[in-house]
Amino acid sequence: MHGLVSILAQLEGVLSGTAGLLALATVCLFQHGIHVLQRQRSDRNSARILGEVKSLEREVMHLTRDKMITRLENVVLREILTQNDPERGYAVLLKRFIPDTDSGFAAIIRLDRSSGTVFEARGLSDESLEAFHIDTHHLATLASGSPLVLEDQPLRKSQIYASLTPSDKRKASRIFLIPVGVGQELCAVLATTQLLPTAAPQAEQLDLSTRLMSCVAGSLKQLFTLEHHTHQLRSTREMLELRSIADSQSEQPLRMIERFMVRLAQITGSERASLYVLPKEGAATCKALIRCGVQLPPGVETRWFQHEDTLSNMGQLYGQVTVFDQLHLKRVGVDTLMQSAVTAPIRHKHRYAGLLCLTRRQSAAPLPVDLELITWAADVLSETIQKSINFLQMERQARQDGLTDLANRRTFDLQLAREIDSVQQGLGLECSLLLCDLDRFKSINDQYGHQAGDLVLRETAQILREQMGKIRSGDRALLARYGGEEMAILLPGVGITGALRIAEGIRAAIDAHPFAVESALLTVTISVGVATCPLHASTPEALISAADAALYEAKSAGRNRVCCAQEPTAISATGVS
Repeated sequence: MHGLVSILAQLEGVLSGTAGLLALATVCLFQHGIHVLQRQRSDRNSARILGEVKSLEREVMHLTRDKMITRLENVVLREILTQNDPERGYAVLLKRFIPDTDSGFAAIIRLDRSSGTVFEARGLSDESLEAFHIDTHHLATLASGSPLVLEDQPLRKSQIYASLTPSDKRKASRIFLIPVGVGQELCAVLATTQLLPTAAPQAEQLDLSTRLMSCVAGSLKQLFTLEHHTHQLRSTREMLELRSIADSQSEQPLRMIERFMVRLAQITGSERASLYVLPKEGAATCKALIRCGVQLPPGVETRWFQHEDTLSNMGQLYGQVTVFDQLHLKRVGVDTLMQSAVTAPIRHKHRYAGLLCLTRRQSAAPLPVDLELITWAADVLSETIQKSINFLQMERQARQDGLTDLANRRTFDLQLAREIDSVQQGLGLECSLLLCDLDRFKSINDQYGHQAGDLVLRETAQILREQMGKIRSGDRALLARYGGEEMAILLPGVGITGALRIAEGIRAAIDAHPFAVESALLTVTISVGVATCPLHASTPEALISAADAALYEAKSAGRNRVCCAQEPTAISATGVS
């Protein structure tokens, strides 16, 4: 029994030592678990704190960048808005975007009825400025307030890129389009190859540039409105000036129209102006009525006139106000001298009546206000030309014989008095007078009727005009129907020898001309009396009397002759005696 107790005691001791080990192991494991959990919690806290620190750093960086951008925005706006000259302010703005013009360019494009005109630019060549053009479909996107970035294929396919010169294309790896205004208020577009600030991400650059242009949209629109009102005021003054010229009654119609066109060319910056009219209703092409403007050398003038004729034909084909830039001029065959032109059709009662053409050697495109003035001027010229035609017709009727279109007796008497007075004052050396009378004209009327007689008179008048066109002083000669079948020719500056030679040419031409009357060919002759001032007379009445006496002598000597005043020997049908 005692032995069993001893064994149990020993066993209890063993078991007691094992339990202690297990308890110790359990405690160690528990403490290790607690340590691991604490370490994990500490790591998570450290990571969270580190993340918060980095987040704070990013926020500080963003705040710093926003502050820098805001400061830059304020500086730029202050530079723009504090300039005394608004245009100077926008030049400063573009310099901010493009500090170095060798590496980029920028332009503010003012939007109007077309795709826009360059308001201010930096780093662009004159050729690019002239042709600069924004694609219409891009304007729809810009009107929504969103900027556009053109690069790669979209850039190379754009009209903007096509309008650039090769040297400007090398600066444009991408072009940013920034709207100025939104929707209907879109008044301009900033086109630039670089954005602000240089080191910022593109999204922030676009945001800053959009904000900047949004801030200046109001002042820019006010500037455009002010310019428009200024142009309108100037245009109104110019219209009043041109209207006063058109309404002038103190000068000849063609001279007045020429003065109108010269002033229009000066106002619009053109060097030359030409007016084309249809010679008669139904004519296919126009003829130049007036050409005026700066003086051109003879060789250049001829070529310039040819170019104007080409533009007249093209303008008539287009049928509307047309601006020809350098490229358009080359397409129609005008490849020298001119760099810019405008044609405007002239209509009367909704029918095409002519064309106004303005040309210059500079390549600058005309302003919209100039195009409006040219369009208005074409309408005024339509009225003025019609008034001039009516005036000229009335004046012509008052000065000319209705049957032969030669000057009438009253016009002849006035001109004769002026020429004799000129000779007496020593302004002219001589003046000869030819009195011509158709031989046996009454027999033509009696046998064939008065209509046949009228035909003979008209053809005789035409032969006289043709003969005068052959002589050197023909542009000063005056042909008149003196009365009935009698006609008078006044030859300022022609002496007796030249007058006799001219008279003989007329006599021979009439004698050789067959007059077709009622299927018959008539031979008609003419007698001519010649007198010269001061050789035969010194007054108009005396000169007429001397020539009339010579005519009577020719009739008495057998007709179909030329006789000289105070010369009893007649000139036979075969020559001068």
